[in-house]
Formats: sequence, structure tokens, C-alpha cells
Amino acid sequence: YNRSVNDLSTSNFSHFDKFDDLLTLILKSAAVATKTDLVSYWSIENEEIISQTCYDLKNDTTVSNPLNPRDFDQVDFTEIKEKKIINVPDVKSKSAAYFHNSYILDAQYNSMLAMSVFHNNLLMGILCFSTIEKNKLWDSEDLNFTRTITNIISVSLELQLRLQSERALKYKTEVLSVVSQC
Repeated sequence: YNRSVNDLSTSNFSHFDKFDDLLTLILKSAAVATKTDLVSYWSIENEEIISQTCYDLKNDTTVSNPLNPRDFDQVDFTEIKEKKIINVPDVKSKSAAYFHNSYILDAQYNSMLAMSVFHNNLLMGILCFSTIEKNKLWDSEDLNFTRTITNIISVSLELQLRLQSERALKYKTEVLSVVSQC
């Protein structure tokens, strides 16, 4: 885990034009480090899941999908906000009943570790590690690594928002310069 965290934390993320490209890099690194089948990020706006970016380790592919928030009407964000971590080593057990009516869990999943991603105290997304082949008992090292990855995503999101603001300011400055020369 240390190598992955070191690589991500020393990377220059400012050359990424879109947050999705940066997110793909982070998800792939997390999947490779944890040897987890699927690592996904669920974007949230106004307590609605609006999109999913998922990295599939087996196929070495990333898929980004806009989602219909109505498909997630049954998802209660209270638990993910309060606990911040949802650790489900056996998705098909009765102890995971919270998720059984949820679109989030596909029948193929065996284990899941989900952690909330906050930015300025707002829930911005959910980072989710899912296994397909077998159940996985997530240990404290996995939880700490996941927490670190959510922090990297939060910092990356902040950086992308700042870069967007700088680009907009630069454009406005150029427009004002042209207008003032007329």
C-alpha cells in the first residue's frame, strides 16, 4: 500500500484537464494495490448519485456512466454519512440487509468496502471496493489505505475545482483585456 500511496501523493495532478481522468488513475492504483476486482467512485450531488466511474482490475478497463438518480431512491445516505465506512465482508449474508434492496449491489459481488468522500464537509461521493471471486475480510490496513485514497480523491477534487476557477479567471482577464483595447 505504501508504494501506491507514495506514487499518488507525489504525482502532479495539475496536468489533468478533467477530474474523471484523474479519478481513473486513482481507482486503478487502488485496485492494483488492494488486488480488488472492482473499485468504483459514485459521484453525489444533492444527496443523489449521479454517476459512477468503475475500474475493473481483471479486464484493465474503466467505465464511466451517468446514472438515473431515481434508480437509487432507496439508498439512505445517513449511514454512509454517520459511519463514513461500510464494511461488508459477506454481501449475501443477512447482516448486509441494508444493501439488499439497493441498486448499488450487483448479485455478482461477494464483499464490499465503501467509504464516504467529503469535500468542505459535504458528501461528494462514495469510494467502493468490491470483490467478485471470493469474500474478503477487510482489515485495519485495508481501512487505512481506503481512508488515504478518499483523502487523495478529496484533495484532487479541490485541485480540479481550483484549476477550473483559474481557467475561468484567465479567460475573463483576456476578454477584459480585449474589450479595454477597443
